[in-house]
Amino acid sequence: MEQKQIRVTDTHAGVDHELRWDGGKKIQWISSDGAVRTPEEKNKTFLYPGVFMAAGRPYTSWKGLCASKDDSGILAKDIYGREVLYIFERFPCFDSYDYANEDRYYRWFFLREKGKLTRIYYADERHKIEVTEDVESLENKCREYLQKAGWLK
Repeated sequence: MEQKQIRVTDTHAGVDHELRWDGGKKIQWISSDGAVRTPEEKNKTFLYPGVFMAAGRPYTSWKGLCASKDDSGILAKDIYGREVLYIFERFPCFDSYDYANEDRYYRWFFLREKGKLTRIYYADERHKIEVTEDVESLENKCREYLQKAGWLK
């Protein structure tokens, strides 16, 4: 009974990152026979730069998650050939100086494998990477990208 689709439920959930809190929705996995599984999140933080583990594989840089990008602007293959959804969002800009000089980003990466979703989150210059295995809650903006990629029901 392989779980292939992700369904967003109406239950409100919060996803907490060091610098920001975005409301989100809880998710469930639906198998081909209609069985539903609720994920059980496990979070780990890794010092960066340095090696981090995501979905059972080691990476030496977040760039290994986007080894080759496709034309969609949101999907890539990692160094292991696995499909990755990636989201880059520029840090907020408040004036013309910020727009001219700000080049830092928030970065989310998602791996979908074996009925589980893994989220990797990195904010430039924060010196850590947050990895959530078996994601239970999605940030609203990430949910929109998962829908664009066809990963949500």
